[in-house]
Amino acid sequence: MIGPQRISLQASSKILTMKSTHPTMGMPNTLAPLGPADVHARLWLAFSGALLVTISITPSLAHSRIAPFLFLACWLVLPLRGAVLRFYHRRKEPAKSSGNFGERLYAAIVVSSGASFVVWARHLALSWPVTLGALLFIEGLASVIASLTEWWRLSTIGLSLVAITCGLGFPFVPWNDIGAFFGAAIILGSLISAGILHWQIRRTVTRVSVA
Repeated sequence: MIGPQRISLQASSKILTMKSTHPTMGMPNTLAPLGPADVHARLWLAFSGALLVTISITPSLAHSRIAPFLFLACWLVLPLRGAVLRFYHRRKEPAKSSGNFGERLYAAIVVSSGASFVVWARHLALSWPVTLGALLFIEGLASVIASLTEWWRLSTIGLSLVAITCGLGFPFVPWNDIGAFFGAAIILGSLISAGILHWQIRRTVTRVSVA
């Protein structure tokens, strides 16, 4: 008899290589499934947020020259890892690495509209905390909407809450407390995102195991 853990491992390997075209909980399910590595990535973001909070509330670390670079290094691990993996898959499967035009278009619109908003706000002499707060709030709302358009994007709603929380808080939080506030928002949003994604994976694994 195969134990539940063994079944879960087999099912997990199966869902990582298959797509579903059937809607899940009313949302389209057309993207490649995410896996435990993506949960770990969100937990790493939470760790980065905890590191930022620690640096911000510890006087000896807050005035250290090494601490900001340490946080930056932890923060950049995931983008660098993603870039390396994309480069590897592009060389391995060039025909399948062209990317999704819709996602690229969405990213281009978000970046260009954000940059335009910053220029407009600064032209009106709005302070940087208000400008960045409004920008993060708007981008966060847009990200929430995007999160609800696809089953495997749903977990990013937690990361969207980071932007919304920071957007609402930045104009009111004292400058000396910005780091701790930002770090706490990262922790909360990343843990929510990791929890949602873990639930999605377990739900999919259970359905595959039963099938």
